[in-house]
Amino acid sequence: MERTWSFPVLELRRRTEARGNYTNPFQILVLCNAGDTTTSRDVDRVTVAYDSQHRPFWTDTQALANLALACLSSRPNLVTDERILKDMLLELKRRQFRNGTVANVSPRRAVLSNKSLLNVSSNHCRIAPETEAEALKKALDVNEETIAVQYSVWIGETKELVRTWRLKMRQNNSIYDVIETVARLNNRQKVE
Repeated sequence: MERTWSFPVLELRRRTEARGNYTNPFQILVLCNAGDTTTSRDVDRVTVAYDSQHRPFWTDTQALANLALACLSSRPNLVTDERILKDMLLELKRRQFRNGTVANVSPRRAVLSNKSLLNVSSNHCRIAPETEAEALKKALDVNEETIAVQYSVWIGETKELVRTWRLKMRQNNSIYDVIETVARLNNRQKVE
């Protein structure tokens, strides 16, 4: 059975194909996690993105390339060279400090522990998407066990303009669920 995804996934695939040789590995990671059909060309794109980022301050892009290649290698329709994935991971581990951090920690910590920060496959790319009203009702229905989440957005290094929301969310929601909920509650917050 062929899957038909919502417009954002189809649009992301179209943009990825239009970019030519270089593609941000984050795009391939999102497409792979969304269950989009992946090809050996996607593997080549991720490898090219990794190989083109050899300066220490580009380690974030290399970490995303590693996550994308790990996702692609889990696909049954693709044959990937596991040595490439291992070499990429070893390169990142060489940059790791004794305390476990790697300079700027954000996405690299997830790569080194073999986890993904963004899991769009869980419930964001349904074949039959629910209406916005149904999704908002579901997000705000907190009869189950909940956790308090504080979500902040600011502009500039000095945080001159700060917006903060406190929400009660179901446990096991992703950060993407929180961002989408805030966007539904406040029409000035857009999610793209």
